[in-house]
Amino acid sequence: MYLTGGTGRSDGCLRVKGPCPRYAAGRAKPLTRPPPFAFRSVRLRYPNFVPNPSLLSDEVRIFRPGEPVQVVRAPMSIGAETYGLPGPVPTDAWHVLDHAVSVIHRVTPWATVIAAPTLVAEATYDDYPCREFLRRRDSEKNYVKLGGRSFGNEGLIALSLYSWSGYLISTAYHEAWHQLERILDKKILDEIDGHLIPLSWGSAYMDSMVERRARCFETWAMRFEEGMPGLRLSSQVDAIFDAAATGEIAKEWYKMQQKAARGR
Repeated sequence: MYLTGGTGRSDGCLRVKGPCPRYAAGRAKPLTRPPPFAFRSVRLRYPNFVPNPSLLSDEVRIFRPGEPVQVVRAPMSIGAETYGLPGPVPTDAWHVLDHAVSVIHRVTPWATVIAAPTLVAEATYDDYPCREFLRRRDSEKNYVKLGGRSFGNEGLIALSLYSWSGYLISTAYHEAWHQLERILDKKILDEIDGHLIPLSWGSAYMDSMVERRARCFETWAMRFEEGMPGLRLSSQVDAIFDAAATGEIAKEWYKMQQKAARGR
């Protein structure tokens, strides 16, 4: 058993209940246009360099489980001070996007996926000490470019298409783990933590066990995406990650939900 019993842990962290109703067809409109962003740092530091116009895109694709792909236009508000913006998209990103989404839907079948050319979110320098920060024209808030973000309570994962294809796939595993972790029993998380040695990346965010577990899972999974040979189940952590990557944990969770529904 990989999952905690009932509908959630006592700390209230388990709240995944299927496809996000906020993004279900025919519901309220969550996608709104934010004020324009100013990429001041890029313009000041690299005034003679501009993106290749042929790569620029404002296309945002929304993948809801069991529904056709929806295409909308950026800029758009995704939630929690997170925005999808227009920007350059490498051609190989479009090529592997469907695979990245299939990874997420295999690990967390309930998740809605939003893929935007550029993804930015409000953040602090302490969280991302080595990232490039942006400012909105109407605000002094700091925003950082992200590869992806998971909105656990909403069953939503956002992906950025600005990077190379391999990073898009690894980000899919990373954000899917954040979603999946919310339904895992604490003893499973403790088992993983017990195998991790102490380290510091110079950031409380990067050093958090939540982020470290997600990075470990994406690193584990990418070995097989790259065709690396080796034993899949050489340790208990391998067994946990294998059950996550193959969708076994998600299937177990659905069975528990169905059993709980029949018992009402």
